[in-house]
Amino acid sequence: MAVIQFDTKELRDFLNSLGARIEKNFDSKKALKESADFIADLIRKRTISGRDVDLKPFESSKSGSGGSQKVNLVDTGKMLDSIESRVLSNTEAVVGIFDPVQQKKAIIHQLGLGRTPQRRFFGISNQDTVAIDHIIWIFAKQLNNAVEKI
Repeated sequence: MAVIQFDTKELRDFLNSLGARIEKNFDSKKALKESADFIADLIRKRTISGRDVDLKPFESSKSGSGGSQKVNLVDTGKMLDSIESRVLSNTEAVVGIFDPVQQKKAIIHQLGLGRTPQRRFFGISNQDTVAIDHIIWIFAKQLNNAVEKI
């Protein structure tokens, strides 16, 4: 009986070391920061354009003259300017409004409190496919950079 035996130990060891080297060179914090910054910027731009998380126009407030005006949640600009991104770990980042005064304004719009209509501006939805595709691209770019370093 003829037996052919394959010893893949060297190949297995090489692949394991390759994976470890890629992981070592993959800067997850950089990818997370770039992704979070992109989302913060997307929220700002979309809101300034007068669209909510579902890409629908914001409900306008009824003016005393019987008309209505386009709403983009920009009065002083401070609320949208206060949107920040923070990297918390190698696997987690957040986008938020951390200034208490601006946070209160954002909550009023987001939830529609008092006489303010609900204007869900903060977040992303399934309609933001460009955002999801861009985040995938950011991580793929970082993976390519890691591979090039080995």
